[in-house]
Amino acid sequence: MRDFEKRSAEIEQLTRALEGVADQHARAAAEALMRAVMDLHGDALARVVAIAGRHGAVDALLRDELLSSLLLLYDLHPAPVEERVRGALAKVRPYVASHGGGVELVAINDGVVRLRMEGSCEGCPSSARTVKLAIEEAVLEAAPEITAVVVDDTSRPEDGRHARWQELPAMQPLSDGDARTLDLDGTALLLCRIGDALYAYGTACPGCGAALRSSAVQTGAVTCTSCGRRYDVQRAGRALDESSNFHLEPFPLLVENGRARVALPV
Repeated sequence: MRDFEKRSAEIEQLTRALEGVADQHARAAAEALMRAVMDLHGDALARVVAIAGRHGAVDALLRDELLSSLLLLYDLHPAPVEERVRGALAKVRPYVASHGGGVELVAINDGVVRLRMEGSCEGCPSSARTVKLAIEEAVLEAAPEITAVVVDDTSRPEDGRHARWQELPAMQPLSDGDARTLDLDGTALLLCRIGDALYAYGTACPGCGAALRSSAVQTGAVTCTSCGRRYDVQRAGRALDESSNFHLEPFPLLVENGRARVALPV
């Protein structure tokens, strides 16, 4: 969990604890204190943005993850919501392309972002869900005021905030063509790198159930040493045997500022 999310969760927990204080006067005083501190910080941040704007330094503020998150929290972010949503889609588009598809913004109305998927994850429902979850996380992170993300207009709105995103621990970097197994908060993952792209899959071979081992990715594919089946890392883990409908279990993965996050089952 990133620092801002961790601190926000701690503040929310303390706020809930405050609501349970029996002494009404003490609770009212504490709530008034919180509002006063928030107002003070909000005014100070507004001045920071104004001064940065005069000196052409707003972009530097927005590149700082903590400051950018605080500006969103205080509704002071200078970038309009559509610009932030388009930026989020640009960030996640290479990941969507790795699953054989594309994504385009259709409209933003009344807090609902409508997207159109193009040729993504055909024939693989788990891969399609994985891509949608990654898109929703990126959009809602960039524009938390969005209430829902709807894909293909007819899809049911799904809120990416319900996903349990976990940051990968610091480890020896993977080289191009390497694969490595990792236990992340009780979930076994197979991480693979091809070029600059990082992929995350479940470790069980869908063909025979055997565990996939850390090994080299040969010509873009991971091979099960038990049954010999090969899976295309860059195409959502599809089996390379054309007569097979097997797919590796894909996990949504986002990389930003050199840090990778994976969405784990709730």
